[in-house]
This record gives sequence, C-alpha cells and structure tokens, in this order.
Amino acid sequence: MASKIKVDQLETADGSGTIALQNQLSGMTTASLPTLTGTEMPTGSTLQVVSSVNAANTSTNSTSYQATTLQASITPSSTSSKILVQVVGFAFSNGSATHCVGTIYRGSHELSDGVSHGLGDFYSASGAYSEFWMPMQYLDSPNTTSATTYKVYIRRDGSNQNVGFGSTARQSVMVLTEIKG
Repeated sequence: MASKIKVDQLETADGSGTIALQNQLSGMTTASLPTLTGTEMPTGSTLQVVSSVNAANTSTNSTSYQATTLQASITPSSTSSKILVQVVGFAFSNGSATHCVGTIYRGSHELSDGVSHGLGDFYSASGAYSEFWMPMQYLDSPNTTSATTYKVYIRRDGSNQNVGFGSTARQSVMVLTEIKG
C-alpha cells in the first residue's frame, strides 16, 4: 500500500512563516520542469562541446610551425564565452636530440604566443625513431560569435630530423568546450 502525507501548510524551520502547498506538486513530471537557456546558465557552465577525430599524420623538418590535419570548429553563443581546447595525439621523431613542438592556432593566431616549446613538446633523445602521446590544452577567449576554427601545428627544434604529429594507426582527438563567461 502506498503512503500519503496530507498537509495544507508547512512551517519554516525558524517559525517565521508558513509555506502553502495547495496541490502545487500534483502531477509534476520531469517533462514539466523548466529548461534553462544559455543566457540563464551560471558563469562557468558548459554550453556546448564539439570534437574532431583524425587518423592521419603530418611530418616536417621545418623550424617554423606547419599545419597538421587535426582541426575542429565551434560557433560561440556569446562574445564573453571561453573555449577550452583540448588535444591529444601521437608525436614522433626520426632522430636524436630533437623536439617535436606543438601548438594550437585559432585561425591565423598562435595561442601559445611564441612560447619556445609551445603548448606541447615531445623530446627524442634516442638515435632511432621514437613516439609518444603529446597532449595540449588552452583556455581561449575568442571574443566572437562567428564560427571559429582551431588547428594543431607542429615544428622541430634541435637536430635536423623529421618530426610529426598524428598516426594512421592511432587516432588524434581535439575537443572544444564552450564555457559561459
């Protein structure tokens, strides 16, 4: 047998007033709960998530940043939104004493702003081919509501060896999370 509690009023804990119920909860379902819009969400809320997966590699011998094939686009809902860019992919080197330096660009703007070892750095000390996961992360303030593309770039630093990012055998991933500012 189901239990029922029947009351007309509830008194506040401090006794300063009462709460009238008058059948307000009767028939309430999750479908009748209000939905918050992005403008009603509190600061720091996740507004949308976009991801991109890639199984291609890019290699270079350049000391200047070169574009890889890993990219993703997002359209922020507000100019005050932040975009958390998270990347993980395989970096590799064909020789010793070589850095594979990675960074993220928003359009033509480098997010690491010239930091010598970018947002990610894989160093190969061995004299043979070596590889390792290279994660990168950046919290960006694009100040736009237009479609915005983020892309991974790499370059070499150190000895004159090829470096690369990505793998045809392993997937690289970029996740873009819009956070309410």
